[in-house]
This record gives sequence, C-alpha cells and structure tokens, in this order.
Amino acid sequence: MASRLHAFNRFELKYLVPVEQAAQIRDELAERMERDAHSPVGGYGVWSLYYDTPQLRFYWEKIEGLKFRRKLRIRHYGDLDGVSDLSPVCVEIKQRVNRVTQKRRITLPYGVARQLCDGRELVPHSARERAFVEEVLELIVRLNLRPAAITGYQREALVGRDADTGLRVTLDRRVRGRDRDFHFGTRTPENRFTIPPHLAV
Repeated sequence: MASRLHAFNRFELKYLVPVEQAAQIRDELAERMERDAHSPVGGYGVWSLYYDTPQLRFYWEKIEGLKFRRKLRIRHYGDLDGVSDLSPVCVEIKQRVNRVTQKRRITLPYGVARQLCDGRELVPHSARERAFVEEVLELIVRLNLRPAAITGYQREALVGRDADTGLRVTLDRRVRGRDRDFHFGTRTPENRFTIPPHLAV
C-alpha cells in the first residue's frame, strides 16, 4: 500500500492586499505561472481545525514570534457540504524553524483522524507512517491538546514553471472562522470574518 505520509519545507511570505488588487496580481502572475492542478477557476475551500493546549500555548507562541514553534491541525480541502467520516482529510504538524516552514502530514478518513486526535487512539498505519502517527498521539496526550478553532477561506493557487519550478503563490479570500462547533459537518455554523472580506492574503 502506498504511504499517505507527505513532508515538505517552504519559505513563506504573506501580504494583506485588497481583493481587487489580489485579482490583478493573480492575472499578472498567470502570464508566467501555471494554475495549480487542484485549483479550479474561482478557487477551492480550505478548512482547518486547530488543536491547542487549555492555555493556548501554540497561539501565544505565534503571537510572541518564537523562532521555533509548531501546531497541530486537521485540514479539509473543498466544500464542507457532505463531509462524512469517510471524507479524506490531512492530519498535519506544521512547524516553523526560524523563517522556514516545515509541514508533515498524513491523509486519513475524517472519522479515523478524529479517532486519533479527539479519541487519542492509535489508528491503523503503515510502517513508514508509524513515527508520524505516534508523534501526533504523543503531542496530543503530553500537552493535553484539544480543538480550539476552525478557520476557512477560498484559495486560488499558482505554481511556477521553468526557472521558477518550486515557486507557489496562493491567494486566500473570505478568511473566516469560529471557536465552537468543531465538526466540519456542522450545519449553519457561526463563522465570523477574521480578516475583513475586502482584504485577501
């Protein structure tokens, strides 16, 4: 069976721009970059459930700008309508070392991801995935992690070509979230804009 584990490093820069300007930037970049194969016209939904300690340790580490910090999340790509225990999601550890972002994740059915992160149970995995799954479980148990916030946005993605292979540009709009009702399939959740809707990242 092919491993569902994926790891990569990125150097990230983020900018806040008006939505109209972001569209102009996208159109200019599209002349030299390709649309990401997973990014349809108009973009796709990205939803993340973040875990944190009761004291919000991960949040405060980000606010304080620690050079080494990490976070645990479950991420779903696409529309939330029809999300079920069989829907694919990524359980991801994202950490920052100085200015480099490192991501390691495993793709699991949503029900299995919840069994691991909420139920604190070891879930089926391959030999290659073993260390990562055990690290996730150890992190959850040792720090008493629990669901803390859900964020969502609409993303358009472009990837570099030729000399710019490896370059990735994303434009995220309608950035919103909530601090309750942590199931992706919750009907009519109370999402609030966390960045004004006239701005994009």
